[in-house]
Amino acid sequence: MNGAREQRSQRATCRLATCQPLTSSHSSSGTNPSHSDFPLLIGTTHTDPCLIGCEFSSEGPLQISGSVTDGGQVQATIFSTTPSDFLCPLTRQIFNRPVTIETGQTFERHAIVHWFDRGLRTCPVTGQELEALSVPDTNRVLTRLIDAWKEEHCRNLRAADGRAPEEKLNVAVVDRVLHSGLSVSEQTERARHLMAIGGVDFHLHRLRDGKEEEQRARAAEHLLLCIRAEGSCRNYVAVRVHGESVVRLLQSEVVSARSAAVRLLVELLRLRRRGMVEMFIRGLCTALVTETMDVLLQRLRSSPVEERALVAVLLLYFDRTLSLDEPDRRNSSVYREEAVRILTESLRRCLIDENVVPNTRKALLMLGGHFSFSGDLLAEDRMLEQAGFADDTPSSTPVTSDATVQETEAAETEAWQEHVTAVLLGSGRRPFLAALSGCLASPDAGLVAACLTTAGWLSRSLASTRLRDTHTDMQLAAFSALVPRLKRCLAGGAAHLQPRHRVLAAVTLHNFSKIPGNYSNYHLSAPRIDHENRTKLSNH
Repeated sequence: MNGAREQRSQRATCRLATCQPLTSSHSSSGTNPSHSDFPLLIGTTHTDPCLIGCEFSSEGPLQISGSVTDGGQVQATIFSTTPSDFLCPLTRQIFNRPVTIETGQTFERHAIVHWFDRGLRTCPVTGQELEALSVPDTNRVLTRLIDAWKEEHCRNLRAADGRAPEEKLNVAVVDRVLHSGLSVSEQTERARHLMAIGGVDFHLHRLRDGKEEEQRARAAEHLLLCIRAEGSCRNYVAVRVHGESVVRLLQSEVVSARSAAVRLLVELLRLRRRGMVEMFIRGLCTALVTETMDVLLQRLRSSPVEERALVAVLLLYFDRTLSLDEPDRRNSSVYREEAVRILTESLRRCLIDENVVPNTRKALLMLGGHFSFSGDLLAEDRMLEQAGFADDTPSSTPVTSDATVQETEAAETEAWQEHVTAVLLGSGRRPFLAALSGCLASPDAGLVAACLTTAGWLSRSLASTRLRDTHTDMQLAAFSALVPRLKRCLAGGAAHLQPRHRVLAAVTLHNFSKIPGNYSNYHLSAPRIDHENRTKLSNH
């Protein structure tokens, strides 16, 4: 039976060639670790130079057949419009052996097997707990549909099939495909197509087994490009990535290699479930986690100022996981102290250096702890939803309506926010809140929204009984310094501020006024946002 299934899988392999751009693509097919070089094969046929055929194989080497120009440049159009239903939501590769689990979601067989092998017992897309972890039989109906689609899109190349001599090439071929004078949008489009023929697994292998540091650094860059193209593949990358390889890049003497490693870690921590974040960090093993934090601490002190806020957030994420495993670390940590100092410094710099703003804004929203399945930053959206101002955009709509899953995710995020609140406001720290308050006057509307969102969940966490300790009075006194700025945001008037900023300011004031023992709550009542402003917000 298994032999027949393998034969059907092999017959599903086809040549795909067309010059049409990809409009929707996800997909996955694994690469076989037994192939030490993971060859990328280019057939030098004499077909139309516009055509490049892609061979699909979920567990074999990534291959490309088609034409190469005289200058050795691979033609860009190795791509075809692929229906989204034919692509694995984890790996973004065209299905070869699709299996449909009990939630109705379909995945490439090897991808969901790796998911279960890591001890994950939830559906990757919906987050629902699974009753059975056995892998179902191949979805033959979907397989037949994909085979028919391939036949329709491959007939133009059939005459050239099998005539071409094949030449083994290295990762430089992928570099040329992705980086030959392309705009960001073109790179993203090509990344999607390479993912559809197994590009994610190819890059994961190069990151782990690349013989030279430059190859491993380029693999990390390509994984970042894949994640930018299709954010949901970060879940698969987080499960499959070789953590030690990333740590080795962090220790590189080459600035670009270290930067790629930091940016990859940042992306891989933007997972919807806190449990997956902690699983990824623990996957480095305890010794490497500590080593990684030491490297990050060095990186924090020497990196360009515009990158430091993100490195600080990485440190806080790693420190949180380590403090859960080692209780003696919970009360104090040099990593924690340095991370807060750098975040404060980054906020101050936002007012004098616009280059620092984008990553500082991203860092604040990452601290909020709300992410979609695709890794979108949802902290602001969640706060607006809680205030009754939700929009209907896909990024702000939960992937699943399962109440148990949502409750679990909410509890995980609440525990994370309470931890970060204790870190940022511990012992009544005023510098961070003073810097946050200063950025509320920034001309950058995105930064102001991120600061208001941060102030919102900080004020909510302060009301938690778990945070009412001996430092509460000092924390309240420090936080009260934000009140004048919040009231100015609530009053409006600044041309760059929108109704959403007023809502966020009102939510923060409301949260703060509910804190028991708050001596200022008598003058903190936030006026209601009227129907006109509700309408304005929904139109933005």
